[in-house]
Amino acid sequence: MIAFDKAGHGKPVVFLHSGLADRQMWQPQIEEFAARYTCFAVDLPGYGDSSSPTEPFSYPVELARFIEEAAGAPAALVGSSFGASQAFLTALAAPQWVGPLVLASATVMRPETTSVALEAVWTEADAAWDRGERDRANEIEIEGWVDGTGRRSGQAAPEVRAYFTRVNRSIWDRHSAMPLPDLLTGPDIEPERIAQPVLLIDGVYDFPDVHSSNRTLLGRLPNAEYIQFAESAHFPSYEQPEEFNRIVLEFLDRTWGVPAS
Repeated sequence: MIAFDKAGHGKPVVFLHSGLADRQMWQPQIEEFAARYTCFAVDLPGYGDSSSPTEPFSYPVELARFIEEAAGAPAALVGSSFGASQAFLTALAAPQWVGPLVLASATVMRPETTSVALEAVWTEADAAWDRGERDRANEIEIEGWVDGTGRRSGQAAPEVRAYFTRVNRSIWDRHSAMPLPDLLTGPDIEPERIAQPVLLIDGVYDFPDVHSSNRTLLGRLPNAEYIQFAESAHFPSYEQPEEFNRIVLEFLDRTWGVPAS
């Protein structure tokens, strides 16, 4: 079961959270977006209030089913990080249910060699967790993803760090106690097949892997735009919500459309 919050009226927009978060990460967006669109903020399977699958599963299949059953019409998808990658895959697997895409900090076109910075976060966090240093493992991820590269540890705003520190730790605990089953093979990564308008977003302090993925996608997607947030790392929707809302709403109004009143 996919847990979700619904608000607003108009064409549907589905918000997909990061792998370090849950649907609450979209609180800075929902009220403003709901004035123009029907908003669905979902917890992906295995996160937040959604149940964990017990058999191999596919996020794109689950998301397409959710859109069909909950929205009953194609939906624009606004995703962050892991959620953005799943939005991209859903557009490939079930294009009939997907409108415009907003892909914030996705790494669907990760370079062949992982950056030193990202590899260090993965390996050091896992090693700390395995040693039983669970708070330190969580902090390593927060330093990498929330503070970002090129900024000091703790430089992200306290309220931003506090949210991701709390939720990411709960995700570590949950997935450690009950690991998610394997993912079924997804669609081939063929950006040229995505005809929908796409807005690519990242922050200047994000990992180079994200920047590289967005550059590749910008060159291969038929209908893509790109913007970089100058004061953000991996989560511009949470670090710079007013600017994020302005830019994304302008994109959706232009490509998805608000019905005339």
